Amino acid sequence: MTGPRLDPITTEVISNSFVSTADEMLAALIKSAYSTNIKERQDCSSVVMDANGDVVCIGDISQPIHISSFMFTGGAILDRYPPNTLRDGDVFMVNDPYSGGPSHLADVTFVGPVFHQGRFLGFVGNTGHWPDVGGKAPGQCALGDSTEIFQEAIRLPPIRIHRAGELNREVLETVLLNVRDPGSREGDIRAQIGSVHLGIRRMQELADRHGADVLGLAMDESHRVSEAKIRHGILQLREGTFQAVDYMDDDMDSHEPIPMKASITVRHRPDPIISLDRAAPPAGGSTARMRPPRPWSAVC
Repeated sequence: MTGPRLDPITTEVISNSFVSTADEMLAALIKSAYSTNIKERQDCSSVVMDANGDVVCIGDISQPIHISSFMFTGGAILDRYPPNTLRDGDVFMVNDPYSGGPSHLADVTFVGPVFHQGRFLGFVGNTGHWPDVGGKAPGQCALGDSTEIFQEAIRLPPIRIHRAGELNREVLETVLLNVRDPGSREGDIRAQIGSVHLGIRRMQELADRHGADVLGLAMDESHRVSEAKIRHGILQLREGTFQAVDYMDDDMDSHEPIPMKASITVRHRPDPIISLDRAAPPAGGSTARMRPPRPWSAVC
């Protein structure tokens, strides 16, 4: 990564501010959500992204596996809504894994663009596991006998639930019409939107304090430092190919245990790399997860 660089102290201060923003967003979500999945089980996470939609950080109290859920959301939004079409106060929701959403339909992600003095800085967002998102049975997409995604839940590509600060009631009513407990789901929706708005305010305050250019440089430096740490970590591993297999219970599509296989190749040169070369065939039921989020979960 070339170009201007920040000094380490400024980078550390701002990077910790990004994490604090994500933590505060998640604390607000947990406190205000209706779902016990979010409020009690805390199956939820928050994120800060740069202007390219790349993940800068998740909160310290977030679920690490959700990094993979966020990795493609920002880019998917920008593919559908270029920066010049985004507005301050927009909030998007998405759950479809094939449209940049999380790894399964029960995780519903909310993301909002951050603007400072008219300049687009990036996104903040959160994801939360809803107990029901429609489908042929309650909780179907998490624990069920579905054999295709259409049986599991309503599928949402990135759509505006808030447009320039105004609630899009048509989207809200469409979602609530397709779930079994619309009152609680509306509570979760409003909690997740409120969490996004809080994150936007905190990022704007950081830009007021440090300047938008410095925030952008801090995001770039966070990516550079993360890459350097990963490269260093790979170099500490022994080169070679390593294989493992384990089994999990059946997923109701059959009565056979589901194999979990991996063949990992570690190479130091010409570039440090970890390659996942072998995996078991996809399961027939709802245990199966689509690419790309799941391989990234394994790497993370």
